[in-house]
Amino acid sequence: MLLTTPITLTAQTLLTGSPPPPREPPPHVNGPFAFSDLGYALAIVFSAVQLEPVENFDEWTSFELSRDIRRQNTWPRWGGRQLGDGGVTLALASAPLLYGVTAGSPDARRLGFQSLESLFAAAFVTRLLKMAVGRARPHASSEPDEFRPFSGDAAFHAFPSGHTARVFAVAATFAQELGDEAPWVPFVVYPLAAWTAMTRVMDRAHWLTDVTGGALLGILTSRLVHRLNQPSVQQRRVWLQMTPTPSGEVELGVFLLVS
Repeated sequence: MLLTTPITLTAQTLLTGSPPPPREPPPHVNGPFAFSDLGYALAIVFSAVQLEPVENFDEWTSFELSRDIRRQNTWPRWGGRQLGDGGVTLALASAPLLYGVTAGSPDARRLGFQSLESLFAAAFVTRLLKMAVGRARPHASSEPDEFRPFSGDAAFHAFPSGHTARVFAVAATFAQELGDEAPWVPFVVYPLAAWTAMTRVMDRAHWLTDVTGGALLGILTSRLVHRLNQPSVQQRRVWLQMTPTPSGEVELGVFLLVS
């Protein structure tokens, strides 16, 4: 904000504590959103739009992956299904927080808090989208393009997959927070999350695009939560800058820096 008003150097020095920086615009500050997030959001929308090639692929994958429905209770499929259950994902997200509290580890507490924030945010947005989109599940319709928006019938709450969104929100948080120190973590958590997504298609609970949208939503939610928790956004600095004008007045610039 720029104001034109007379002011003395003494007052400026008292307000800032040091001479003002060179005249230049305040540096760009990264907020919670990044340009790459737009790609995630567009991909989520594309997952819900049933263009003919996408619809045909959904039908084919649903048929191929769920042909042997009798094997749905084998332990790998049971494990994948349970991994995305609300209670299990809540326990996984809470584990670092409990460890951090008992062991006095700030890093573990931060991981736990961010995992829970990502999980709850993903679950909330998923619930809203399920109601608004109203897409039929494979066991309720043979057509992936059948929609009943705002239906109270759970058979029309296919998009996005809640199991997938929850497990990917927690997996992405673990990968972001631990990946630098333990590069193997993403190679463990993401395949486990992907297996949960595949079991939902095998069980004919979701179309492939449902679990794709859920995975993207979980990752996007985790990315936003991660940025919102960065300590750099809490540092603020105010400075003043004065520039004499040809008319003899002083142009006063007030800048707020969030870095």
